Amino acid sequence: MMQHPNPQFARPDYLLLNGEWEFQIDNAAHYWATDRSKKEKLTQTIRVPFPPESKLSGVENKDFHFRLWYAKEFTLPKHFDGRQILLRFGAVDYHAKVFVNGVEVGEHFGGYSPFFFDITPHILPKNRITVCVFDDNRDPKQPSGKQSPLYHSYSALYTRTSGIWQSVWLEACGEIRMESIRFRTELCGDVTLSAAFDKSAVGCTLEIDVSNEGQQVLKRREPITAFDFQTVFHVDDPKLWDVGEGHLYDCRLTLRRGDDILDTVTTYFGIREVGFENNIFMLNRKPLFLRTVLDQGFYPDGIYAAPDDTALEKDIHLAMDMGFNGARLHEKVFDPRYLYHADRLGFLTFGEFPDMGLSTDKIEALAYMLPEWLDVMKRDINHPSIVAWCPFNETSTNDFFHAEFQDNRVLETVYHITKQFDPSRPVFDTSGSMHSTVTDVYDVHDYVQDAEKFKALFTKGIRPHMYGDRNGTYNGQPYMVTEFGGIRWEVDGDGSNAWGYGAAPQTEEEFLTRFEMMVSTLLNNPDCTGFCYTQLYDVEQEKNGLYTYARVAKFDPAQIKAMISAKAAVEKG
Repeated sequence: MMQHPNPQFARPDYLLLNGEWEFQIDNAAHYWATDRSKKEKLTQTIRVPFPPESKLSGVENKDFHFRLWYAKEFTLPKHFDGRQILLRFGAVDYHAKVFVNGVEVGEHFGGYSPFFFDITPHILPKNRITVCVFDDNRDPKQPSGKQSPLYHSYSALYTRTSGIWQSVWLEACGEIRMESIRFRTELCGDVTLSAAFDKSAVGCTLEIDVSNEGQQVLKRREPITAFDFQTVFHVDDPKLWDVGEGHLYDCRLTLRRGDDILDTVTTYFGIREVGFENNIFMLNRKPLFLRTVLDQGFYPDGIYAAPDDTALEKDIHLAMDMGFNGARLHEKVFDPRYLYHADRLGFLTFGEFPDMGLSTDKIEALAYMLPEWLDVMKRDINHPSIVAWCPFNETSTNDFFHAEFQDNRVLETVYHITKQFDPSRPVFDTSGSMHSTVTDVYDVHDYVQDAEKFKALFTKGIRPHMYGDRNGTYNGQPYMVTEFGGIRWEVDGDGSNAWGYGAAPQTEEEFLTRFEMMVSTLLNNPDCTGFCYTQLYDVEQEKNGLYTYARVAKFDPAQIKAMISAKAAVEKG
């Protein structure tokens, strides 16, 4: 059986629908055709889950795609008979309507959040799924991340992604099912487990089976006495999740009515604690300098979709090989399997959202962004690798997309709801600029290329330099420089289309000298508790990665690692 698309919430009985689908680009002037569910055969084929703009899809059409049709025929496995059937989508950009055997089963807005439909009433001996997708990344109500609003990619904006770009699969369960699971862990080994169900499960029991490295740690069965379920259990001699040591506890949850099994979900958790003390980032109550790197999550042949699971894991190893202990997952919601590998490898991440393209100068932005953001957090809440939430980025400086000036009510509302949903992690109201009246972390972005000037600005103290007073007022929060560097260095082109920040170095030695001075300046700043270097690899015309777009190292990884891994002032105590 192929790997489950979401190891954090995996039912054992599932059927992947990836692979060849029927496909058609249909940019009609009208929005939805109410009398069409595309029962007829479509004119093209596409390889799902790769977007039609990508080479791996087999289509490679990079034009704007306002409406796309997909279709797939399937027959259920015999052991699915008599059970509830769920149709799940990892991500579809942007507005999807789904039909099963010609009947509309639902629609979903949001290009980055997962969704599903119960299709049990519509199942036949032979079945046909049809998906219609509408996508307009130039609509100011639509978050689109780093997707270019022009025909071509340019500057720090890249090839678009439309339609299905994460896995599609079927799951089978009983008449009552688990809808969500949440873990809260304490360093002493206490674990709070919460579960919610699609309907009342009162009178049923939940069997909890926890293991570590194949050895059973705990097994118990508890009665369900309310619509939601919560219990606390203890893990003896807990193995803590830490940097480079991704200790995970596997958990199997079985919902029973008497001896009958209604639902089974496998998941996992890590025991760790994050926070700040004296404005220093703490992991498991020990000071840690956040040596992170910007990862855009783009791939030459798949764009938003990695060519395979190995490529997702490889990007983490590339960062670790150069001494980084984490990454900002920038302007994109990453594939759950990337986060699984980060969990497994002990690699820190910031959970972010692709807010670019959304007009945050209007309070109405909340209606389009907030539901999707909540779904993203619900999906990713249990990943121990995620150590902070960052729903916005450079909100008031977004000149690429028509935002005139941010409405602080948008940022403040999302901040407060994020904190209420998850009080265990710090929250950036917006990264880089412009901070509103509330944020757990005051961070700045600065791409000054003169290393001596950089040193003068960032040797000590809080320097909101790049955007001046647009960066908001500093109120004593922990301080980070979460974008810097961006040093242009091209090794696989002629420079005619290369883009980067400022003047490029003339020699490799000049690059490394500039890089080392910037890194050491921030490491030695006693007021700085973390940085994020731009960026891990080139993306299309943006040539400021430490690796090429093909993931070939431009410099000796050991040399970069020696600079990144030097002891930081905040770690010296």
